[in-house]
Amino acid sequence: MKLSKIIAAACLSMAPLAAASATTYDAFSSFDGTQGAGNFHYGSNGTPFGFNAPCVLGLTCLETAAASDGAAVYKNTGASFVIEGSHVLNDQLLIVPDKFGVGSSFKAPHAGIYSVFAAFQALDDDPTGVTIVQFKVLSGVLSTNVLLGNGIPNNLLFGAADIALGAGDSYGFAIAPGRSPENDLTGLKFTVTEAVPEPAAWGMMIAGFGLSGAALRRKAVKDSRKPTLA
Repeated sequence: MKLSKIIAAACLSMAPLAAASATTYDAFSSFDGTQGAGNFHYGSNGTPFGFNAPCVLGLTCLETAAASDGAAVYKNTGASFVIEGSHVLNDQLLIVPDKFGVGSSFKAPHAGIYSVFAAFQALDDDPTGVTIVQFKVLSGVLSTNVLLGNGIPNNLLFGAADIALGAGDSYGFAIAPGRSPENDLTGLKFTVTEAVPEPAAWGMMIAGFGLSGAALRRKAVKDSRKPTLA
């Protein structure tokens, strides 16, 4: 009877392991004008952006060069507004591809299973189309897939199945200019979610095994002391 109770207690101690919390990385909420914020990176033509001040219209930015009108990533933390036909929203990153395009990528902080979601939106009143490419770098090997070729990304959604990424692997999107770089302002929502066990679950499981092991040892010692019939 005692042994069955011990086994039941061990099973209960493992039950919390099934509970997991989702760690979500959000490119918009984490963007603060610095590379690597929230594990996201930005660049153009193979070069990481390195300038974030001063930013036009008081926006948070990462640019090709300081006060540049070239490729850039912007974030509006105030009220949404419209300027020269461009809608500057406050719930998504604002991508300006310019001549060479903009790449936005998530770099995995450690090996795990990740789920990617992205949404794209043309933010100019007279869009001329952009090319959106999904890419990943696994163990240093680059692979790409064109999601939209010289089209208008009105509410274009991308949802990937669970993807195994090693520590330092990257997954992201490149937005290349269309026929008129001046009309290519594109909104980007980009989140990556990783399911991880709760630290408390691991602790409870280990503690449960420890208690169960100790109980079994005590029972073994007690049984060894019982007199045996000749």
